[in-house]
Amino acid sequence: MITLTGEYIRSLNSREDRRLESADRAADREAEVKARQDVRVQALADEQRSFQRDTLLELQEQLSDFLRLGGEAVHHDRQAWRAAGEPDHYPVSLLPEGVSDGYNVLQRRIQILTQRVNDDELRAMVTLFVDLSTASTNAKSMVDADRFETECVLQFRSTNECIGSLLRMRPTSGELPT
Repeated sequence: MITLTGEYIRSLNSREDRRLESADRAADREAEVKARQDVRVQALADEQRSFQRDTLLELQEQLSDFLRLGGEAVHHDRQAWRAAGEPDHYPVSLLPEGVSDGYNVLQRRIQILTQRVNDDELRAMVTLFVDLSTASTNAKSMVDADRFETECVLQFRSTNECIGSLLRMRPTSGELPT
């Protein structure tokens, strides 16, 4: 009877040991799963930060090219208007093919990049910049073209400063980057 009781107690202890080992293994598996998930989340956040940075850098370059080409378009219109004797209608000629085509290509690229940006304020600023640039090239008078071009340059400065600020920003732990 004592042997039977001893075996029974050993059996209970053995079961309890197996249950505890099983619980420990389950906790270890959960910890491993959580660690892998944390690594994936961090990798995704790093990828998002990198994507946003690359997008902002390319957008900044495209905006600069767009401003230059818009200025070239306005300059061409101004020169053609003066060469035509400053008539009442403005502009007096079409833009050169390279300027017009390049301007359209840049505008589309900027629109694509703008939609990738994770910042509502910057998207609004870029949209205003593009609208002002387009207004300067579509103006019906020299005075309007000059006014829109001046506003466009000022908007470019603000937009460029915003991009620079976003590029310098360091995300805090757990925060999704812009």
